[in-house]
Amino acid sequence: MAGPAAQALDADGYPFVRFGGEATWARRHVATLDDLIYYESRLNRYAISSAQSFLCLYDLSTFGGAVVVDLLYTHPKLLLSGVELENPYYLEPDEFLAFRQARSY
Repeated sequence: MAGPAAQALDADGYPFVRFGGEATWARRHVATLDDLIYYESRLNRYAISSAQSFLCLYDLSTFGGAVVVDLLYTHPKLLLSGVELENPYYLEPDEFLAFRQARSY
């Protein structure tokens, strides 16, 4: 692991790191929804590699409800009214992309 998270966990001695990310940037810099889902999925794989968590924030006016619902499938946990919940709809990255392709979305 490298970067500020590694320094906080290792050198500074913090037991846990939290990241928050507002995802509007993706509309400008990610070519397709599949690319965003791939990115989110890879981020999940990185997040579980050490004591850290990520909070992904999506603006409904930027992405629309259908996109946000699809993105929910890529997140193993959800924050709802301040409560962390296991996401019963979570699918592993390859499983979700196959699911989306089967829907002909």
